[in-house]
Amino acid sequence: MCTPMLTAGKQTSENADGPRSLSTWLKYLDPSRKSKSSQSANSGAQIVPSISTLPDELLMIIFLLTTTPPGPHRRSKGAIPSEMRLSHVSRRWRNVALATPMLWTSIWRHPNQHNVEPMAAYLNRSQQSPFCLYFGTGHGEKYKCPKLALEENIRREPDGTEEECQSAPCKVLKPHFFRCQKLRIESATHVQPFVNCMFTSFPAPALSALHISMQVVNPGPIAPLKLRIFENNTSVLSRVSLSQAAAANVLPSFSMIAHLRIELPMCLLSSPDRLAALEGAFGEMTVLEEVEIYHADRWPSSYTPLTLPSSTRTLLFTAANWYYVGAFLHALKIIPVQEMTIHCNGGGEFLGSIRTQFPRLTTLRIISHLALTRLVIKTIARGTPSIHHLSIGVQDIRSSLDVLGQPFAQFWDQCNPPLLWTEMRVLSIDTGIAADMLASDLHQLLIKRAAHNCPIRTIRLSSANISHIRESREHDFEGLGVEFAELERVQKSEWW
Repeated sequence: MCTPMLTAGKQTSENADGPRSLSTWLKYLDPSRKSKSSQSANSGAQIVPSISTLPDELLMIIFLLTTTPPGPHRRSKGAIPSEMRLSHVSRRWRNVALATPMLWTSIWRHPNQHNVEPMAAYLNRSQQSPFCLYFGTGHGEKYKCPKLALEENIRREPDGTEEECQSAPCKVLKPHFFRCQKLRIESATHVQPFVNCMFTSFPAPALSALHISMQVVNPGPIAPLKLRIFENNTSVLSRVSLSQAAAANVLPSFSMIAHLRIELPMCLLSSPDRLAALEGAFGEMTVLEEVEIYHADRWPSSYTPLTLPSSTRTLLFTAANWYYVGAFLHALKIIPVQEMTIHCNGGGEFLGSIRTQFPRLTTLRIISHLALTRLVIKTIARGTPSIHHLSIGVQDIRSSLDVLGQPFAQFWDQCNPPLLWTEMRVLSIDTGIAADMLASDLHQLLIKRAAHNCPIRTIRLSSANISHIRESREHDFEGLGVEFAELERVQKSEWW
């Protein structure tokens, strides 16, 4: 929700009417308490006074804590969704809620919900507060909107001005859209005319986060629609997410994005116009810090290099198998990246070598459900020589540890460094291997790397594995100068 956090522990003073603590009132408002009211009276429990004695501020806090905001899969009835009704409490509480703008700032327009009255009610009650909008369109949904996909097709009046849109959502949303803080568009088909109207005509100076998901690629060989929704936005967008086929249909101005999550569409290889538009959009980025690329195997790496801006700090990408991981790294031009996460649950081996170098890359995370082969690890190591922190998340880690402790020259020419990742000092392991077997392999790895003057100083494991290793005392890890720390798992980004 867009509502600010309120202090749950706030209390009011007690007087002759009884307790005023928030926890007491929440217990009083529990629906199951009504069925037990007679039992409570007979047992001598303290009787909570009438809710009418509570101040408005405390009523508002209780409302926030006991109300579930409407979600995308919940239907709303009437002007006020069923989740927001207050008839089980009192008319006064309802009046307090209706008069509190911050309670109406999470707005959900469900697919195929042609009635715009709930959305209009939320917009009016939110008054001048920034709001978050989820707008879903379903199959077969149509609006009488004059704006089409391309700017040159927009109908204009004789005096040159654009024709005023007559669709119900446009009429309701346009006067309030300047307050939109977060926007989530989910379309079951390709770009709807109303969605185009929203993107090309509505000013959004306060917009900070955008998520677009579309299931179908627009027909025709046209390039994605360039969005003008950000023209009046003077700040940097914190997050933009393009899911499913959205990147093939619409493209925001990438020059203002700090964190981009994009799912590459399947049509890039067969649609040169869309590929060129997406390549140009990546080149426009100037403030990008983090980028997540899903289905990287859909990028035609044999034909087009992918260049990301110099400001990129973190990169996460997924691919179907390790061959596509190698192909994507081969096409990638992103020299300044400092952190990289590779997520691949398929098998396969690399074909060829990675010529792209990442000299500033210090943190590398490799996540896979399958065991990593020697060739996969060594090929990645050639392009990432400056790794300081290596994180591996696989079910079977033993073969990977064996490779990390073997002389590098055993596999390639003698002029290479003696071991993989000679600068590595931190090793994080997320695995399903039992702690006793893991301890033995780790001990051997530490001895081998210390002998080649490439010691590991910190090993991050799960708390259960650390406790088992410390209690067993079968291996002397303290003598090797290694410190154990709890594993830090990377949390998924919150997009809504």
